[in-house]
Amino acid sequence: MPPSAAESIARSCTDRDGFEHVSVHPGALPHPVVGFYVQAGSLEEAESAALSLWGHASSAVVELQAWEPTRAEVPLFRPDLETGPLPGLGWTE
Repeated sequence: MPPSAAESIARSCTDRDGFEHVSVHPGALPHPVVGFYVQAGSLEEAESAALSLWGHASSAVVELQAWEPTRAEVPLFRPDLETGPLPGLGWTE
């Protein structure tokens, strides 16, 4: 995965519905990791959005066309349920 993957993906996905941010870890083992941060109403919608964003980016960015996802997993963050950082977990209080 090229070192410029995060920038290229972000440029191609910036105006896509639900896209917030992308993070790329090209040296992760056993495979590179691409993390999409999206706004979605459910876990299923988030996973679908991430796959759709990858499909769009990998068709728009030549350097990504040879790469295929091996799986899509999405942690669900619910800001409406967050009460703030938990003490002792490295957050500044």
